[in-house]
Amino acid sequence: MKKILAVVLSLAMVLSCVPVFAADDAVKAGQAKGITVLFDGEEMEFDVEPIIEDGRTLVPMRAIFEKFGCAVDYASSSAGKVITAFRGTKAVVMEIGKQEYTVGGKDFVMDVAPKIVDGRTLVPLRAVSESLDARVDWDAATRTITIENEMGQFEVLSTISNSATNSDGKDMIHTAVSVPNICDYGDADFSEINGLYAEMGEKYQDTVDNEENYNDACAQYKLRGADFKPMQFFLSYEINCNSDNYLSITTYDFRDENGAHPYSYMYSQTFRVDPDTDAITMPEAKDIFLLSQEEMDAFVVTEFSYYLRAELGEGFTSDWETALKEKASEVEFYVTDTDVVLYFNTGIVAPYSFSYPQLTYKLD
Repeated sequence: MKKILAVVLSLAMVLSCVPVFAADDAVKAGQAKGITVLFDGEEMEFDVEPIIEDGRTLVPMRAIFEKFGCAVDYASSSAGKVITAFRGTKAVVMEIGKQEYTVGGKDFVMDVAPKIVDGRTLVPLRAVSESLDARVDWDAATRTITIENEMGQFEVLSTISNSATNSDGKDMIHTAVSVPNICDYGDADFSEINGLYAEMGEKYQDTVDNEENYNDACAQYKLRGADFKPMQFFLSYEINCNSDNYLSITTYDFRDENGAHPYSYMYSQTFRVDPDTDAITMPEAKDIFLLSQEEMDAFVVTEFSYYLRAELGEGFTSDWETALKEKASEVEFYVTDTDVVLYFNTGIVAPYSFSYPQLTYKLD
């Protein structure tokens, strides 16, 4: 069993940006040389020169996705060569040679398909940027593409790692991990929190890329032959709020072991920096709602019972109602600039088919 591991550091991406791209359709093929790509004012460096095709700029796949803080993987099977990039719950899936792609499960069509040039995978800058909610502009006079990322109050970087475990030259397991690395803000020291996120990423890598999964993947390969695709494990995150001294981050665990359906799990953490002392606190849901824990549990049971009965009807059985009462304190939450979202992970208070039950409330 052989494992190849690479680690890089790249800027994270906040989700609340305006999706705009103005590519210069007058640019013709063969004029890629001399084009500059600026990401938040910083010039991007590529180990392979961008190319122009039908007026669209294509850049190396991993460089652009990881600059956005994505956990990204490239898998090949008889069905095709597929790029999958996760940033939190948002998955961008592209296939080499095809203009159709998906973002968060929704279908889109890009102007130019991803392609392989001299053994390197290139993707359209426009499609990637729009998929990840970036603001992008083209300056024809200076031949500069500017990608603007709304960073918010706190600067957050991404620690990214990728590994492939193979057998006799065939990849069995692919793992992609992206965890946040929060820069210190004033006297607010996030080093301990960053250490916990880094440890989470390392443990995840060790947990999924193990002997049991490797043996299972090898057995699948023997059974499926050319139709086999590697098991894929992604740990990534998204920033829900980055303003008014609040930073809310949701970590998303996605696992595709080639079974009946993939598995996923979310975990959210909210941080508040005191504007006077720079002390960092981690409020709980009850603190946001100004309730005691007992009151918060009762509120969760009442609100989710009403919601799940309305959504599931008879499917919300007495067993699920009992589970809700027993698991009320396990409700997760994150805040946005305007709302607080309460949610449960899949299969805790409702059937797996219902995915993530969640309720949204306006912040005062």
